Amino acid sequence: MKFEGSAKQNNTCVSKQVSQGYIIKESSFHILKQIFRYQSVPNYSQKWTNIHFDARTLQPENTNKKFIQYHKFDKKKIIFPSRQLSRLLGKLVAAREGVKHAMLRARSLQRLQQSALTATGWDTPSVDISSEARIDLQWWVDTMSQPTACEIKLLEHELTIDHDASPWGWGAYLKDQPAGGLFTPAERRRSQNAHELTGLVYALRSYERTISGRCVLIQTDNTTVMTYVNREGGRSRLLSRMMEDLLRWCADRSISLRAVHLPGKLNERADIISRRRVERSETSLNPDLLPALEALHGPITCDLFAGRHNRLVERFFSPTPDFAAAATDAFNQNWAEETNPLANPPFALLPRVLRQVEEQQAVITLIAPVWGATWWPLLMELCTAPPVLLPLQPDLFLKPDGSPSPPPRWRTAVFRLDGRQSQLPTPRWLFLPWPAETAL
Repeated sequence: MKFEGSAKQNNTCVSKQVSQGYIIKESSFHILKQIFRYQSVPNYSQKWTNIHFDARTLQPENTNKKFIQYHKFDKKKIIFPSRQLSRLLGKLVAAREGVKHAMLRARSLQRLQQSALTATGWDTPSVDISSEARIDLQWWVDTMSQPTACEIKLLEHELTIDHDASPWGWGAYLKDQPAGGLFTPAERRRSQNAHELTGLVYALRSYERTISGRCVLIQTDNTTVMTYVNREGGRSRLLSRMMEDLLRWCADRSISLRAVHLPGKLNERADIISRRRVERSETSLNPDLLPALEALHGPITCDLFAGRHNRLVERFFSPTPDFAAAATDAFNQNWAEETNPLANPPFALLPRVLRQVEEQQAVITLIAPVWGATWWPLLMELCTAPPVLLPLQPDLFLKPDGSPSPPPRWRTAVFRLDGRQSQLPTPRWLFLPWPAETAL
């Protein structure tokens, strides 16, 4: 038989190794003898890490009946003795190499065990299983009750994402496509490891359409993030929760993650994006002025030049990939399809904004400075209502952290533009004061 030939060949190989001075451990030789046993019918089922695998397909078999019979899960309240819970956890952790997302589904039980040991130690007579842990236990029962698609091999990555984060922002690169953004004030108060993991979450969600159904390699200069990705969690409760949410999000989209360490000096692209300074485009109009602004020309339906941290309304277009944005790059969108969009662009982009309004015959509300630039005649030509001067106040524009941005050295106003009116004679508009100033 072929199996007998393999066993004889193995014995010959061991004999040659011994004759050349190598020492074969008895335990290793015993394992080899167990695998290549003499028998007329090959035994393809081998036990490894407490799970039986079919040697031909490297897939788990439905043989771990002891685990399935641990408890009935139709009870409203499940109670585990503390030591029995520890033994169960040992089996689950041992299966991590053969069952996908094993550690993710074991973390809830680990937290229960840690809380019990912290409270009373091993003298805890029983541990109440939470609803979250009950769901994970049911997942284990369902998974181990049928053959899974998990294989004992390292998947080759298809895409690579370079990632980095700074105390105030994050950056990433997928091929030649950059992504980045700024943290909210609450996110900035977290630790640097939380910054790195938060940035990774935002990076993956920004590239969602590209990475769905793929194996992604994360290159990061933070060893904590690398460890949490590869081990599906860790000791920190906050970081573990964030990692669990990320892995569940990835599982719903068939995304597999691996992480490797990339020295900081080789991670310059993502580092530059994460450390960029706040630009004029990332400041926003004070949200307190939004009700008066909508009273002028109706509710704002889309913020054309904004980010997750400075949008005035729910729907917005982001200059870089952003998971919360309706689209990326406002100039690649059709503004005529929006009901009442707001444009608060960097002032250097105003000529391009006016050309797009004219070409697409769009109707928008624009915030722009009042000065005699080359684009001013076209602005007046597209204007369909008297411009309204914004109030003079130090917090007219705000930075992403909520602090006032240095006010411009010129007055700014709200303009109502209509690209369909560009062929009509240009009226001479008188600037109106801000409604609040009129009330005063």
